[in-house]
Amino acid sequence: MGTFFAASIRCPFTSILIIFEMTLNYSLILPLMAGNMIAYFLARKMRAVPVYDALLLQDGINLRTLPSYQGKQDYHHLPVSTIMTYDCVVAEAGWKCSEALEHLRERKHHGYPVLDETGKLVGCITHHELMEDADHDGDHCIQDMIASRNKKVISVTPDCSIRDAANTLIIQDVMQAPVVSKTDPQRLIGIITLHDIARSQNAVKEAIGRSEH
Repeated sequence: MGTFFAASIRCPFTSILIIFEMTLNYSLILPLMAGNMIAYFLARKMRAVPVYDALLLQDGINLRTLPSYQGKQDYHHLPVSTIMTYDCVVAEAGWKCSEALEHLRERKHHGYPVLDETGKLVGCITHHELMEDADHDGDHCIQDMIASRNKKVISVTPDCSIRDAANTLIIQDVMQAPVVSKTDPQRLIGIITLHDIARSQNAVKEAIGRSEH
């Protein structure tokens, strides 16, 4: 059953999981893997189009022509909300730098959105800035440091495209930006980083590359 499923649906690993879930027999895993991969490659040799794809083609539907399949074309137009981090690490405006470093020791990031006592976004601060201030015995309050810079918070909204967000980060020479509500720029929703964008783009490229082989 597993090899038939792997050959017809072209999902060998899904077949392994289903059979194992049904039997809970560890001794089946290795022979099942071997059988599934053989069936999968033989099926691809004998018929390039899987059965479900063939049924869709009979109805005039070609998955490869759908916009969602052409990820390399649509990826940059997707909204930031599809790849942003919602549960982001934040610093409190009332913390001193040494206190912030202690709180954030186990969750070290390049930078952090800063929230006041009411939960409103007041700015951002980098880990380097915290370290630098603490090392020079300044140990200032984060809120005072942000106020002294008198800089506008670089932020994006959830419906901003990934391309526009990347351009904003690069032009402003920052590694990350808080994602805020479109109606309330001080309400933090999450954070987007250049690492998030690069990681997601690489994942899309790999998926497209696999589908084209």
